[in-house]
Amino acid sequence: VVGGFAYNGTDSSFGLMRFTKDGPLDNTFGTNGWVITPMGNGSAVSYSTIRQPDGKILEGGMAWNGSNFDFAVARFLTNGVLDSSFGNNGKVITAIGNGNDVGVSLCMQDGWSIVLGGYAYNGTNNDFALVRYTTNGVVDSSFGNNGIVITDMATGNDDILAAMIVRPDSGIIVTGTSTGGLNNHFALAKYLPNGQLDNSFGSGGKTITPGTGDDVPGAM
Repeated sequence: VVGGFAYNGTDSSFGLMRFTKDGPLDNTFGTNGWVITPMGNGSAVSYSTIRQPDGKILEGGMAWNGSNFDFAVARFLTNGVLDSSFGNNGKVITAIGNGNDVGVSLCMQDGWSIVLGGYAYNGTNNDFALVRYTTNGVVDSSFGNNGIVITDMATGNDDILAAMIVRPDSGIIVTGTSTGGLNNHFALAKYLPNGQLDNSFGSGGKTITPGTGDDVPGAM
């Protein structure tokens, strides 16, 4: 299964394609191997695709709300049909900050909780952002602050999350860039399973590593 986004002539939508093990499109999935899913009130962009333990497929990214972008997640059954038991007929859109909210990386926590990580605009610059959903697509109020975690890596810096992993103990580690001055720096934050920063890591759960120029992490 390959996830991303597809242009429909006007704007973009979430897109999925499934291939057989030999390479051709799997015609039993969606429509001739394709699934195109509009999200929100305009363009939608998917940056992350994962499979749940039961085979259902999750796509995460951002969707236009008419003014700016919000976090967006869609869940599909194994045949590519939207899962009506998740969110609003298979879709969940969540506003985070005061402007564009960009979902970048999806992970499963504790087997069934769904975490979408990315970044959110605070009115001046961007901060790392996480949202956790229950298995039925409801924002999990037991995580962070009513289901949302926003982390300012350093005062005045622009923080762009790039990747996220869940540890065996269900803690979460994210990486991205924190821009201070003229250059981007490697940035890491570590969270406890409930979304609180892990104070045993770095300085208050955060670490920023300057180099001699632009440093941009891409994966974990």
